[in-house]
Amino acid sequence: MTTYTPAQTKGIKKLKNLKTKISLEGIKGLKFRIEFASTAFANDLKEDLTNHELFDKHNIGERDFDTCFEMYDGDQVVHGIIKAAEQDPILKSKLKTSLGPQYYKEWFLIFERVKHSLQDKPTEQNNPDQFKLAI
Repeated sequence: MTTYTPAQTKGIKKLKNLKTKISLEGIKGLKFRIEFASTAFANDLKEDLTNHELFDKHNIGERDFDTCFEMYDGDQVVHGIIKAAEQDPILKSKLKTSLGPQYYKEWFLIFERVKHSLQDKPTEQNNPDQFKLAI
């Protein structure tokens, strides 16, 4: 049986709370998926999730982690995780360790691609005439 640190125990509680929200659609669900995956990485719980160590006692596991990337917004989830990691050196370090250098590089390329696609999207601020109703 695995012994968890107080920080990991807090992370497990957070994951259990987020589990019911990661399947939500739209921006709200996206935020929960980013938070779930980031929490798993930041607390060194990703392996325990994917190895089913947390399933029997806490009812969270690999299926929940996978859901974070299977709601048709997986690239945006990766973008959100990398964006959070750029602000949090501990998360960044743990993410690099968990993913390994090659996958981290691939995730960073996804982050850059999504970042640029978001910058290229027209918004009301960038082009207010595009959003006026045609009468």
